[in-house]
Amino acid sequence: MIKIIQTLAISFLCLVANANIVFQGNTYAGGGGGAISDPSTNAFSYDSYSGLGGNETFLRIDQYWYRITTGIGITNSANHYVLARTVDPFCSENPPASAQWYVYPSNPLYSGVQWQNYPNGTPPSATNLYSAVTYNISGQVGVINYSTSTVMPYFIDLASQPTSTITGISPSTGRIYYNQCENTVDVGIGNSWSSLWPNTKNYFLQKKQAFEFGNSQTRIVGEFGTGLYGTGFSNIVQLNFVTDNKKSLVLGRDFYKHNSDLNFSGSVGSVPNFQFGNYTLTDTDHLVVLHNSAAASTFTLPNNSFPISEQGRHYIIINSSSNNLTLSPSVNGLVSSIVPPNESVMIVNVGSWYRIN
Repeated sequence: MIKIIQTLAISFLCLVANANIVFQGNTYAGGGGGAISDPSTNAFSYDSYSGLGGNETFLRIDQYWYRITTGIGITNSANHYVLARTVDPFCSENPPASAQWYVYPSNPLYSGVQWQNYPNGTPPSATNLYSAVTYNISGQVGVINYSTSTVMPYFIDLASQPTSTITGISPSTGRIYYNQCENTVDVGIGNSWSSLWPNTKNYFLQKKQAFEFGNSQTRIVGEFGTGLYGTGFSNIVQLNFVTDNKKSLVLGRDFYKHNSDLNFSGSVGSVPNFQFGNYTLTDTDHLVVLHNSAAASTFTLPNNSFPISEQGRHYIIINSSSNNLTLSPSVNGLVSSIVPPNESVMIVNVGSWYRIN
């Protein structure tokens, strides 16, 4: 059988020692999956042809593992052929140790089914008319439990399924699976699947119970207000945002300490946007600085016909140059709408622009 093949255009980045798999006695070297692979997955390649080209590669696309061969041909896009694909989706970063694979048919000219216009589009689809065989792979492989749920004296082993399989199962109320793709427990709620967390039900957190992000020093925690003298009040709850073990932002009130809805326990900063001449302020600006301008300049503000959803926007504008800075449209309370050299202004829009400092 003649194989028309061309080298698979996958760059193997981050090649790691011993990051290999063995299939049918041949060693496939591992590396980064490349642009066409699912994110954070590996690919494994083996030179199966004596001469130029002839790579066989295992890689995951849209949760299915594929075995693809390539080699010498007229164009890169017309000489990629799919040899096999897993019957079931597998969410592991490496190919499954033992699984059923659909074997794509061959013809006298080449093995597998041609992937038209590679790498665009999707690989040719598999069909249950193709023969299914078990591929046993060793080395850096993924082992996924597809077993049925088992009830033990002190715990339950839930059946492990990928997202695509779960969505094809009737979500009868109370039916539960472990979703291996999302690392969640999914529960049937009658007409759809839902994750146990988050869910449509309210979850009542206890005092000082926190959401932690990696460690206890970065968390969101609900606490009772301490009061001026450290006295707690059960009806005053604060939501505290803690970074590097420092309470940096507090939502909620403590009537004896601070009576604002938003309180900062640390310094507050804005990233300055330095400009050197005329400039139009945007939705992403807050602190804008005219710096070392060689001539008088104009900062153009968003027009006064702000939608209600955007009224209340603040800008801090600093003129650190030696020339006048004009704001347009005009700002109420700012003489001639000019910020003189080495002065600053804070403005707000409430349908028109007003100076507030």
